[in-house]
Amino acid sequence: MSTTKRISAGCQRRFLAGNMILNGATDEDIIDALGVSLSSVKRWRKKTDRHGLDGLARKPGSGRRCRLTDVQKQKLKQLLRNGARSCGYERDRWTTKIVADLIFRQFHVRYHFNHVGKILRKLNFRPVMPTRKSKKHDPAKVEHWIRYVWPNIKKSHDNGWPLLFWDETNFSLVPIIARTWAERGHVPILYESEKRTSETGIGFITLTPKRRTPRFRFTIDPGSADTESLVFDLNLIHRHFQKTVVLVWDGLPAHKAAERHFRTKRPGWFEFHYLPSYSPELNPVEQCWNEMKNGSLSNFVADHVHALRDAALEAADNLDKRADLLLPKFFKHSRLRL
Repeated sequence: MSTTKRISAGCQRRFLAGNMILNGATDEDIIDALGVSLSSVKRWRKKTDRHGLDGLARKPGSGRRCRLTDVQKQKLKQLLRNGARSCGYERDRWTTKIVADLIFRQFHVRYHFNHVGKILRKLNFRPVMPTRKSKKHDPAKVEHWIRYVWPNIKKSHDNGWPLLFWDETNFSLVPIIARTWAERGHVPILYESEKRTSETGIGFITLTPKRRTPRFRFTIDPGSADTESLVFDLNLIHRHFQKTVVLVWDGLPAHKAAERHFRTKRPGWFEFHYLPSYSPELNPVEQCWNEMKNGSLSNFVADHVHALRDAALEAADNLDKRADLLLPKFFKHSRLRL
């Protein structure tokens, strides 16, 4: 019997006795060779005769039976899905101590909180980080945008117009903290600058009729994004494509002011579309920021703004090199079919 796991001396002794039994050894021969009792040899011979060497393998202990019935487990699962606040707790956070208290309150069964984690895993629960959404987030508007607005936007792109998803983000001298390996008892220290200067990163994903695969483009400007800088950047984009550009972005006031400028001064240059309010998950550029900040720029400490700008540009360049692999996944994450 072969196994990849490390077996104990007792298991090895049983297997040796089993092989001797299969080879015709007597009880006395096994006792003399292994120094075991007659009762053990008889027990091993009985198991070997019935099941072969598999009968001598160590069986995992069944342990104590769960004190919650299957019906109680399903009810507990539903309570956990409803959230901690719906069960009367102050914060919407499940910890093993709180779940142990919930089990006692609901079913009058007391568990130590260290054991509750095993119960939760058997119920297919895992510790996760929640995502944040505004209370003004409207799922119905999101579904309407995905089902009706996005197909119409794609029709404009199919007519031969370039399509851009646009977004801005801040890059700060304050480093983005990420987990790292370190020797036990030695926590790495990132010595950050006392300055809180930030730069505005402008990113857009382009889809052109000639090149069907998306590409990521990035620039970084000092200060915050305002109407003047947006108009300047959009003029450069139109100069590059020399045709109407379909632009998708959020409802930032500066965005709407830039739209009014082009509708008045340069009608026909752009076709503007707005994402639903408080729904950044629909913009695949958000995933680009996540990839840059939590990947290339994590634990990066910039001594000055120029170093921060260079690092951000390098991170964007690395992302674009993997655009064929990453950007389709970002669109899928946003639930937008290309």
